[in-house]
Amino acid sequence: MNEFWLKISSNRFYKRLLKEPFTYVTGAVLLAVFATAHLAVFSKGWGVTSAFADWGAWLYRLAGGNVDQWAYFSSEKAQNIIFRIFE
Repeated sequence: MNEFWLKISSNRFYKRLLKEPFTYVTGAVLLAVFATAHLAVFSKGWGVTSAFADWGAWLYRLAGGNVDQWAYFSSEKAQNIIFRIFE
């Protein structure tokens, strides 16, 4: 396993994407792309906490979990947001 990490740490794509900081322009473009994707999928603007909660619930459901009983997702509107992804 240690050999894997030695190989990946010398990979130029790993260094470029995960070790070196992005430029301001690259960061701005990525934020714009993610915000647009969030708006297209969830039909609402990006909010700091709601986006991470939606994504977390989405990933948890993909892994087989159930978010129906979580307080944040107990409302019908929140349930529609989560279930619309899987229909």
